[in-house]
Amino acid sequence: MEDVKHQVKEILDPKVLLAAYRLKWPWPKGQVPSGTVVGKMHFYEDFALRKALYDLAFYSILEPLSKIPLEILLAIDLTEFLPSRWDPDYPAQCLGLITILDQQRIITSGYSIRYTHAFFDPVCEKLVRQLVFQPEGVSPASKTAWLTCGYSVDDWLARVLWFWAPLAHSDEFMSQDRQIMKNWLHQMRAEVELHANIRDPFTPREATDDVDIQLFKNMVIEGPPTETYDPKRSGEATISDYTFWWIRIVNSHFAIIDMCGHYPYWIRWKGQEWNKEDRKYLKKTDNFEYDPALEPLALEIRSDYLNGIWKPLQPNPEFEQDKPKEPGTKGTWYISTPAK
Repeated sequence: MEDVKHQVKEILDPKVLLAAYRLKWPWPKGQVPSGTVVGKMHFYEDFALRKALYDLAFYSILEPLSKIPLEILLAIDLTEFLPSRWDPDYPAQCLGLITILDQQRIITSGYSIRYTHAFFDPVCEKLVRQLVFQPEGVSPASKTAWLTCGYSVDDWLARVLWFWAPLAHSDEFMSQDRQIMKNWLHQMRAEVELHANIRDPFTPREATDDVDIQLFKNMVIEGPPTETYDPKRSGEATISDYTFWWIRIVNSHFAIIDMCGHYPYWIRWKGQEWNKEDRKYLKKTDNFEYDPALEPLALEIRSDYLNGIWKPLQPNPEFEQDKPKEPGTKGTWYISTPAK
């Protein structure tokens, strides 16, 4: 185990973690763009950003980590490889590592979709649980941690979602620990209302939202706000408006979890099969995020899951054009404990 821990320490280069952080939050401290700009940047990642993240992290971090059996990687405390919480770069490096582990979903394709949901997601969820559930000022997700490092409240609001996004992506967390997420969303709403001196326009709809299985799909299609929700002003959405929007979109996950027990559009990438409620959800949402063309891939992943096989993480052809082939990047198969 010590050899593997040393290997992981070598993989998690602090310079790469900070570079990943700066890719997603490129503006200087205290100079946060409008909520319109941040929402577009973070929810409609353009090719240049995705390719930059791929070039930065795929071969340096994601591929080498993927060669370590999942059960061994989960036994390692990744927080040991982050700087001291007194280091001014501590919150940024934490968020850089989370960005690489969670947002690899925007740079992988093909068989690697399995790694997104069945490998990197549980690794990232464990890391995030360790980081966010610490006292205020100690947790790198806390407002105090960012203000202490010279950031503004808007800076913090533009970042804090991404500490919690891996938990929102987790079937287990959203089902077993839903009240923790609910409490945090309510806390964030109160923070923003106090900071911006406006009410969250979606509060009156929360009870209805909690049972609306169409809401997440509709919000994804509509996208983040481009104009302010504040009736007293006009213009672009502020960071506060954007925060109200993402509070609602995270909350929209509960109706899906309550109906199916998990996210039906991801479950097959873990090698598992749809249940009756999953099929009802897909029918009611016009097969949201289901692509029949990927059916052979789903069957391949299912077979490998049942037989305890992990094929190597695959490079994404979209980002490999004009890229010289690098030796030693094919990876190896390994056998895990077969599914029961």
